[in-house]
Amino acid sequence: MTTPRAAVSPAHAAPRPARILVAAALACLALAGCGCQRRSRFVPLQADSTTTLSVDSIAVIARDLQLRWEAPGAGEEAARLSARFVLADLMTRTRIDPTMNWESRARTVLDSLGVGAETASTRCALVVNFFARSDPDQGAWPWLFWCGPKSVLAQPLEGRGLKLVAVTARGLWGDPPKPPGPASVALLFGRRSAIGQQLLAMVWTLGGGHATLVQTLGPDSLGGTGTGEFEASSDTAIDLVARTYRPAPRFDECPTCPHVYHVHRFHWGAQGFERVSDESISSPYSTFAEFLQALAVDDRSRAWQLVTDPSWVEAARRLQWGTSKGEWRVAPSTDETAREMVFFHGRDEAYRVTFEQRGGSWRISGFRTTTQSVE
Repeated sequence: MTTPRAAVSPAHAAPRPARILVAAALACLALAGCGCQRRSRFVPLQADSTTTLSVDSIAVIARDLQLRWEAPGAGEEAARLSARFVLADLMTRTRIDPTMNWESRARTVLDSLGVGAETASTRCALVVNFFARSDPDQGAWPWLFWCGPKSVLAQPLEGRGLKLVAVTARGLWGDPPKPPGPASVALLFGRRSAIGQQLLAMVWTLGGGHATLVQTLGPDSLGGTGTGEFEASSDTAIDLVARTYRPAPRFDECPTCPHVYHVHRFHWGAQGFERVSDESISSPYSTFAEFLQALAVDDRSRAWQLVTDPSWVEAARRLQWGTSKGEWRVAPSTDETAREMVFFHGRDEAYRVTFEQRGGSWRISGFRTTTQSVE
């Protein structure tokens, strides 16, 4: 990836008529060998350029951008040109209205240009994940926009082809900054897999006009597959919370099937995100999966804690639930919190299992044989 550079401050740019700037922008978009395509340093449009573009001029730029997005292998450069236009607009608009919502404005600009993008923002930081609307599967290119000492800065980020989930930041605004800490931004991405979305968290420090990657947390740290978010419990605390799962042993699970979920919480401290807790989420499905595991290792004391009556443990042992006679799977369209669930075992067996909630946990209250015809 091209080494990023900071945006040039508008204080060093001499004013020129908007018509010259439009012509320069169109030339840069149209010529594959244009110098401004290959420079890693952003050269923003003049202060009044994006506010004075005519509808016709924007339409021409939009057409040229679409051609670039549709060209094979040109996604990275198309994202760079799209980011350059967004940066110029943000620099101009924030001088007029410092309290402007960056994300809303960026969406307006990109919609007018017909450019596909996912966006996420927090105060003084915006992430735009550019992609081709005509072929979203070819990849996505994330860009970060943030408050610099004098103006808005921008830089491409690692994370090509990932789905943008959330963003948070600290040390970027306020005196003293709120949240406190060195100027930095954290992003949460999602990566598609055969069993669902796997999470990936990244942290960048912001200094000297650059964003530097300093921490990465992958699926192993975040618990596998699922969802996540950043939580700000106060002006001084930011946590990363992931609700994820791994396939339960002895089960055949699909992406939309029930799962055994865990909540993993990380606090954003001086050394980055540090794990503070891991908790399992009680559900009928998780109780049944744990019950089978207890039977498999002949842990009767644990199995008794998962039923309303010890006789159900002996009944399950007689049915050889703890032996390997094929994988278990839940009947289609079954909710993981249902009080009655149908489970298939191997090719022929099926059981209708009922559950009862006691306190904050679930227990098996009974089961009976059924058929697999519900499929």
